[in-house]
Amino acid sequence: MTSDQTAGLFFSSPGKFNMYSCAQIDSNIQASRARHTELEQLMARASQEPGGAVISAVAYRTEYAQARDDLKQLARAKEDKQCAADSKLSSGRAVF
Repeated sequence: MTSDQTAGLFFSSPGKFNMYSCAQIDSNIQASRARHTELEQLMARASQEPGGAVISAVAYRTEYAQARDDLKQLARAKEDKQCAADSKLSSGRAVF
């Protein structure tokens, strides 16, 4: 297990999103994806500068790991609740 994986597990608890509705899960997935992408870009930019890897690790790595783990937890909650699939062929209805 890498340090990124353990950092994400430290901040995320299993079942964290179990009480969320499908709509809340979807909106949190979108927000977490956006933040995850933003953090990737910030870390890439920082790594181009001298000492940037250290800055990146201190400033962004923990939040990046947490965002990645939140995405996993949200996907698991979406699957557990059997929320509608992200498909054009889906009826958009959830099964409860």
